[in-house]
Amino acid sequence: FDIETTGLNASFGRVLCAAIQFYGPEELVVLRADQYDAWKAGKRSDDSELVADILAALESADIIIAHNGVNFDTAFLRTRALIWNLPPVHPKKIVDPVHIARKVFRFHSNSLDSIASMLGTDFKKTPVAPQYWITALADGSKESLDYIVEHCIKDIYVLEEIAKKIMPYAKQIDSIGSWR
Repeated sequence: FDIETTGLNASFGRVLCAAIQFYGPEELVVLRADQYDAWKAGKRSDDSELVADILAALESADIIIAHNGVNFDTAFLRTRALIWNLPPVHPKKIVDPVHIARKVFRFHSNSLDSIASMLGTDFKKTPVAPQYWITALADGSKESLDYIVEHCIKDIYVLEEIAKKIMPYAKQIDSIGSWR
């Protein structure tokens, strides 16, 4: 899974979208801020329902794979949930390619884009163009949010390719997929 936010700090930033792929591209769930009443009413600072729906979707997963998911995605969601007085986020089994890359490999950078480039993945990330994130939240631009959602989906496809290649190095999951 991946989320896109308006900033790196959950005190000020808001969630704009999430892409959650369960077992394949046909099971891709996309949640976007402009699907919610608060956004439609011009209250784009209220991401409470979006956060609740993302957490509910993740709750159904046994294992979560998220690039920098431990230090960013899940921490950001947990903070937003706490701010909105949502129920506590249950700890999940997270495989984080950033942690694996840092412990097992010596890439020149552990970013999703860098690892994808080194591994020659078929999918490529789109550039993070700040103007889209600014106009999505500040102006409610559908075109900008469309770009952000597409960016998030592409990140999921890149992540899927990377995960397939590095899963043999995920020590917390054994050869039959059981959590240790």
